Amino acid sequence: MDAPADNYQACFARRWGHLRRARVRALAWLLDAPDLLDVHDPHWEARIATLGPMTPETASWLAALDADPSRLDAALGTRMITRLGLYAEKLMAFYFAEQGRLVAHGLQVRASRNDTVGEFDFLLDAGPDGVEHIEFATKFYLLQGDQGENAHA
Repeated sequence: MDAPADNYQACFARRWGHLRRARVRALAWLLDAPDLLDVHDPHWEARIATLGPMTPETASWLAALDADPSRLDAALGTRMITRLGLYAEKLMAFYFAEQGRLVAHGLQVRASRNDTVGEFDFLLDAGPDGVEHIEFATKFYLLQGDQGENAHA
């Protein structure tokens, strides 16, 4: 089965095919992937966070990181991360730290010493407005065959 020439994967390969390092390509995918939810849908009451479109500055930063990934490699360590969500969170924590915005990552929220009620995925510096909480989720969907009316949407 041939995929449409303008699908996201083909666009990604055209835009980021020059990146040689898998970790840098994965970070580029996270930063440039389309949003899963429509931030303009009134249902969300303007409470959906988005990174917005990729800027030329971020693209240049990724190219420089690809040329010298030592900071990224140090942040991720040498142990292979096999869980997609954990890997994506570590990549995003690195990105936010490099942007000077990371206040905390994976901060446990406790009702008492032995009662964890949740976790702040990311707390980011929001400037004079204080701190912004970002709840992060990574989803990877696979399509099998030409099934359904939206198979190529």
